[in-house]
Formats: sequence, C-alpha cells, structure tokens
Amino acid sequence: MARAWYCLLAFALANLLHAAIVERQLVRSDSKVKASASASKIDGDGKQIVTVTLDIQKGWLLYANPVKFTFGDGKMDSEFVTFFKMNRTQVFVEPKEKVTYLARYPSGKTKVDGKDRFSVYEGRVVIPVHLERMPGEASPLRIKIHVQAVDVDFRGPCQHQIGRASCRERV
Repeated sequence: MARAWYCLLAFALANLLHAAIVERQLVRSDSKVKASASASKIDGDGKQIVTVTLDIQKGWLLYANPVKFTFGDGKMDSEFVTFFKMNRTQVFVEPKEKVTYLARYPSGKTKVDGKDRFSVYEGRVVIPVHLERMPGEASPLRIKIHVQAVDVDFRGPCQHQIGRASCRERV
C-alpha cells in the first residue's frame, strides 16, 4: 500500500513539475518581432542614415521610446519609471568609438489598460538612425535593437531580449 502511495505521489509531483515548466516557458521577443536595417551611402562628411524596420506580430506590441505613461490613480512609482526606461524600444550602434548617432524614434500609439495609458508600437515601426562616422571610417557597424514584446492585453509572458538586425550592406 505504501508503495502505491509513493508511486501516486511521484506521478503527481512529475505532473506538477511538468505543468510548472510548461507554464514558465517564456516567449522570446525575437519570436514576435522581426528586425531589418538598410543603409544609405556615406556622404563626404561621414554622415549616413540607417533605417531600422521592426515588424511586430499581430496581437503583440512594444513599449515606445519614450514610453509616455499615465496612471489612473495619478501616482508615479519609481519602480514603474525604471521599468519603462529599461523596457522601451532602443537602437544602439557599435562600436561607439567609430561613430556618433541619433535614433529618431516615432511617436507611439496610446494603449489604454483600465485607467492607465502607455505609448506603444504595433505593426510596422520605422526608426531612422542618423550616423556621423569618424573621418575616413567606413568599416561595418553593428546595430542592436532592444525591445520588450508583450501581448496586446499586457498578459503575455515575454522574456526581455536584445534583438539584432544585421545589415548585409556595409553600414
């Protein structure tokens, strides 16, 4: 009889563990967002524009940059400020020593969740990145895109990821 209880207990624990593992499987942002980049020619002053395009899967969104947010209760918790700064969409260009850049983020759409409002990106987002290279610098650069995808109801499990768009052209 004790052996039957141990078997039953082991079976129940195995099922609970399996359910917990399935429940905890996180969706990666790069499975919901596809990134691409294209580059203009470098002009005589070392200036160039890289256009980053993010295609966001239907039913998912990204936090805009900046994330304009207001809470229905009017309170602003510093943890939320930090959260939005960390999870807004961001574009980085590397190596920093070879270039200065300015990403011109489009305005996000307002998403309402109860009494709270957030600015988000949905569908296709185009981010022009204005580069200025050091004199004589024409080597390839790396474009990194930091996104946090969440489902449109702010329920989706999604793991913080840094996606990368690589230009096949010399950027």
